[in-house]
Amino acid sequence: MFSINKAASVFPINESYLSFLRYIVAGVIALGVHLSVLIFLVELFGVAKPLASTAGLLASLPVNYLFQHFYVFRAKGRIITNFSKYLMLTAATAILNAVLMWLMTTRTSIPYPAAQIMITATIFVINFFGNRAFTFGGGERGLEEIKK
Repeated sequence: MFSINKAASVFPINESYLSFLRYIVAGVIALGVHLSVLIFLVELFGVAKPLASTAGLLASLPVNYLFQHFYVFRAKGRIITNFSKYLMLTAATAILNAVLMWLMTTRTSIPYPAAQIMITATIFVINFFGNRAFTFGGGERGLEEIKK
């Protein structure tokens, strides 16, 4: 079975890149949860797309957090402390997600699942660096790591 860590032992990879690869794996899994809830709510119950998108994001939260804490960043801090920081960052990006979903579904003809994937790609980058520096990296120490 393929493992990012096994690949890193064969092909030397900087830990920063390795954590980003793990972040991609975790993100794809969380996106699957997000999109499943979004499509389920819109198609079966007629829920407004921005609201359904927000519900999908909320459903993916615990999955994404646990992957990030234990697998991506291998955090050493307390779970509850890191989760509080994670929620702060996620609240900001959840608002951004809802606003972008509203704009893309009311102002363009882009299908809502494609819009969600584009929005997620944008937020993905913001969240990686934010979580690495703030949530799991320990503030200034984490910011210094990014600059290397």
